[in-house]
This record gives sequence, C-alpha cells and structure tokens, in this order.
Amino acid sequence: MGSSNSSTQIPRFQHKEFSTPYKIDSMEAVILDHYLKGLIQPSVPISMAYSQINKLYSERNPGVLTQGMEVEKLLTELRRYYYDCGYETIDQMSPSFLSKTIALSVRSVFENIRDTGVLPSGFPYIGPGSDMYFDLIRSKEYEVSRESLKDYTDFLGTLFVNGTFYENLIFLGMGDGAEISATLNSLSDHVTKKIKSITMVDMTLSGMKHVVEKFNVDPIISSLPDLEIIGRVSRFEDVKITARRDETYSGNLYLWVGKTSGNFKILDYLNILNGFTADGSSVITDFGIYDNKSELLYIKNQYEGDRNRDFLLSNLVTLLKDLGCSNSHLNEINRSFRVSLQPEKDFQTFISINSEVTLPNSVVDIIEDRFGFIVPNDITLMQSYRRKMIDLIDVLQSYGYSLNQLYRVKGKSDIFTLVERTIS
Repeated sequence: MGSSNSSTQIPRFQHKEFSTPYKIDSMEAVILDHYLKGLIQPSVPISMAYSQINKLYSERNPGVLTQGMEVEKLLTELRRYYYDCGYETIDQMSPSFLSKTIALSVRSVFENIRDTGVLPSGFPYIGPGSDMYFDLIRSKEYEVSRESLKDYTDFLGTLFVNGTFYENLIFLGMGDGAEISATLNSLSDHVTKKIKSITMVDMTLSGMKHVVEKFNVDPIISSLPDLEIIGRVSRFEDVKITARRDETYSGNLYLWVGKTSGNFKILDYLNILNGFTADGSSVITDFGIYDNKSELLYIKNQYEGDRNRDFLLSNLVTLLKDLGCSNSHLNEINRSFRVSLQPEKDFQTFISINSEVTLPNSVVDIIEDRFGFIVPNDITLMQSYRRKMIDLIDVLQSYGYSLNQLYRVKGKSDIFTLVERTIS
C-alpha cells in the first residue's frame, strides 16, 4: 500500500444529516466498480488499451535506462494504492491514463485467476454485483442471512454486559448494514455515546453508498451527531487503524461477521487477524462449523441456486464480453457452474464449499491473446469454509488466540466469539 498523503483532501458525499468520508486503499477496486457500472469509459477501444499495457510490459528493459525509467514510473502510478482519494482522482486522470488504468485493473483480475485459480476476494460484489447481492440477501432463498442476523443480535446481548468501551468499531464487510444497526441497538446508551467512529471496510464503493443512505433514517445513528461514519475501500489485510488503550478505552473492536471469515483459508485468516490484534484490539467473528458431512451437503445444495450463480458470474461475464468472448462462450461457462466440497491443504477437517466454472479452451486463448499469459480452465468464483469446531479452537489457540464468550447457536452450525490475543 502506498504511503498516506495528509495533504490530500478527503472527498465527502453530502447527505441530509451527515457527511461520510470515503478512504481509498485500492484504487483498482474503485476503477473496476465504476467501469462495470458504466460510469467511466476508456478513451480508446478497450482492446487497444490492453495492447498499450502489453506494450509497456514487453518494453521493460533495464539496459535502456531512460526508457526503463519511464515505463517503471507509469507502472508505479498505475499500480499504486491511493489513500484519501476517490472520484476526484478519477476525474483528474487524462483520457489516455484512464484507459491504461482501466486496462490494468481488468488485467489484475485475470492475473489473480492465473496465480490462484480464484477470483479476487470481493470482486463479485463490486459494480452491478453489489445490487445483485442486495437483491439476493432480501430473497427467500437467502433466508439464512436474516436468521444469522437474529443469532448475532442474541450473541451481542450476552457480550456487552461487561461495559467495555471501544473508541472505534470497524466492520469488515458491511453487507447491507444490518449488522451495524444491530450492534448499535445492542449497546447500552452510555457505551454507544463513547464510540467515536464506525468504519465500514469493503471493496465496493457502490455498496457503501447504499448502506450510508440507510443510515440517514437510522434512529440510533441520528441520535449520535458526533459519530463519524467512514467508508473504506480496502482489502482487509491493508486496514491499519490506530487503537486507543487507556483507563477508558480497550482499543478498537473489529466486527468480522456474516461468515466472511469463511472466504479465507485459515492461515490467511490468521495473518489478517494478527494485524488487527497486534495493538491489543479485539475481534468479534463468526464461523461456519459442521458436525457431519450431511450438513455440508445441505449447504452445498443452497449454493447451487440460479441466483447465486448469476450473482457470482455477473462481473466476470462483463469482462469476458469486453475481451471479445461470444454469447456461445458465455453460455457454455454458465452451464458449467457447479459447487464442490474441497478440504483445505494441511487442515483436512476444514472444508471449502467452492462455486466453480470451466473456461473453454477458446476463452483461455482469448485471455492469452489479450494479456500474454495463460489462466487455468477450471476456476473458483468463491470459497466458503466450514470447519470442525474442536479443530478450529485448537488451531486458534496454537497461534496464541483465545475464543472468549463462545456462543454456539442452538440447533445450527454457527458460532460467534470474541477473539483476543493471548501472547504479544
């Protein structure tokens, strides 16, 4: 991540009752969000923009100092993560630079597929995908989401009885904002009034705007005029927020709920957790667990629904169309959609419910022609891990974490807990 620039003005979206700063750690995510929604267009045909990018890559020659410096300078600008910037930065880009930035942002999606076989984390939720996601979680087939919210609220009722104060609440993946409202409603007044800020961390600027609009009519938030609401476009691992620990405050409280922890392999999850808790802050998190394989088969069946498939494929299909893939190519990919159960390497009782598709050889050839590298035929759109509870507890404890106030939802395969570091 690039260094913070304190002189850059934070863009603010004005609302009826408060304004919200949006901080951008991942400019590529913002560019893709705008491009997929049709809010920005390249000044040259996208195929030409890809050619410009490929030319830059092929021209990199350390032996030609002047040329090498110019190429490296442009690549650095294109690759940079921006902080405290947003729409204004996009508007200030020259048409040629914007075209290259769009092309490089699209290229980064396929680089991730090339390197990991998986779509970038959060990619399905940006652009039109955010609207599809909100429609999905309101649908009947996503009833599990509403049940999980009630379970989360019940857990919070047991958690905040000790009167611990946190200056900043950081929500990792804000969903439709329901967890934020539920959290504030579960806190007592004297605890709520000591909260200075709420930060939403997600990859979709569009989704954040949707949630902030709901906050304008939220009675709890409206009653807290000094509360700052911050939207942050960022990967979870890039979030660093200074915590206050003194006689009043117990650091920050990160809220990693909505089963988004299941989108990460356990070691990746622990790496992110290390960053959050290094200063003594705490993390509320939930985990999907299972006791027997029949439970996994039931969840697998839910993931096989057409609406889930359409949501996960939507943004990828848009990019493939732009690359020149035909409707017959896209229909073949659509028909290949499937859900499988895959154990995690070295943690065999941690099972990922993988949503997958197969790219035809002709599509792989098109991607190679555009970018100069080969992606695998079989790719994963999303991973969602379910874990054996006893093994999960053992792993977290072995890495120096305690699971406090562990709460298992009666009759369900979900647990909520307050995770805290036991060793410095």
